Amino acid sequence: MSRPAAKFLHARELLLCDAWAWDEPRKMAVALGITSRAVEHLKPRLKKEGLAAALGRKALRKPREAIFEGEFNARLTALACSQTPAGYQRRTVRLLADKLVELKMGNPFRR
Repeated sequence: MSRPAAKFLHARELLLCDAWAWDEPRKMAVALGITSRAVEHLKPRLKKEGLAAALGRKALRKPREAIFEGEFNARLTALACSQTPAGYQRRTVRLLADKLVELKMGNPFRR
């Protein structure tokens, strides 16, 4: 979701919360097409950090760490950038996963 769209969605959440007095998170979630947990997180963020924070998204404290290392990462990147299979316009995560299994590239995750 783009940032302006997310701000718009959060503004709609706040308006619904104001109209329904915060007591119906499930109904608001259904009306907005989001999870009730997202609605439940909105109120404390609004109270604690203010309107600007409630309309935005919390910044990550630190960048995410890569989960693949070395040779596997290089092979995965090469595969993702290679010619797509016949009948496909682009590579999907599912196609990449299937190809990794086919090539028997092993478990890429750190232990």
